[in-house]
Order: sequence, then C-alpha cells, then structure tokens
Amino acid sequence: MAISYGIDLSSATSYAYGTDYSGYFESMLYTVGTINNKKTFEQLEFQLDRELATDEGIRIKYRVNLTDAWTTIGTYTYATLGAKISHNVIPGIPACELLQIRVEFKGTSTTTPSFKMLVLK
Repeated sequence: MAISYGIDLSSATSYAYGTDYSGYFESMLYTVGTINNKKTFEQLEFQLDRELATDEGIRIKYRVNLTDAWTTIGTYTYATLGAKISHNVIPGIPACELLQIRVEFKGTSTTTPSFKMLVLK
C-alpha cells in the first residue's frame, strides 16, 4: 500500500540527486526564547559527512513562525567554498521566540551533499 503523506510518503520520482535545491528537510518549529527574552544567534556552523564535490551546494533558510516566508541565510557551494566539510557564518537571524530551519540540497546527476549537522549559537 502506497502512503500519500508524511515521512513514509512514497513516490515514483527520485529526489536522491536533485540538481536544483529541490531536495530539502525542515526542522520542527522550536521555541528558542520568550516575549521578554528573545533569543539572538551569533554563529551558525554546518558540517557535512564528506567534502562538497564539484557542482554541489547547500542552501540554509529560516523563519520565525509557520506563516512567514523562508529567508535565506546563505547558499554554500563548491564554487564558493571549495571541498569543505564544515563552515561557520554569522546567520543574521533577528531576535526571536520561535525558529524553524530549512536546509536545501543541490547535487549532480550522481551525487548529493551528505549533511551531518547544523549548530546555532
């Protein structure tokens, strides 16, 4: 029986090697602060399981509630970073109570970036 929703969604289309940032994951919406003590973030670090390969990239986005549009923190590619496993940036996220992160992947016809983790401080 094919599932038509959720994490078990089955599809005849493979997104294993998306070449246009069509493959992505979204975190849950986290409570990171309060109305009187909003959270600020000074650093974002991401780490991959293996180095970025030629023509690969990841794009990191955020939103501070479920109705906002996604805002891009940055697009990190082999062309801009080289064969890196990790990278650290200033995320530019405004002080907030809630936060959701989205990571999008750009691969080639045979490879996809291998994401390990993202840390916000």
